[in-house]
Amino acid sequence: AAALASALLTECFGLASGLTGYARRGLVDWEVAGLFLVSSVPTALVGALSARYVTSSPAVLQVLYATLMLGLASYLLLAPRPEDIAKDAAEGEC
Repeated sequence: AAALASALLTECFGLASGLTGYARRGLVDWEVAGLFLVSSVPTALVGALSARYVTSSPAVLQVLYATLMLGLASYLLLAPRPEDIAKDAAEGEC
């Protein structure tokens, strides 16, 4: 649990640094950022509240993590490639 907390804290500093750099250059789509914020904050709160239950059994945490990683891998393998999406969009404009 302590390792997860320290990793998340480190990630917050990395995110803040990256966001600041991109925002100064005007490269942040604030509408999309707002959508991510609306979904990520409640999810983070649920995660924080459920952390004590998940960390009580390392096996539960391992299964949950493995399930999330398999789901992400499946999405990345099965989702349309960006090139295909752009090609379909270009064909639709004609």
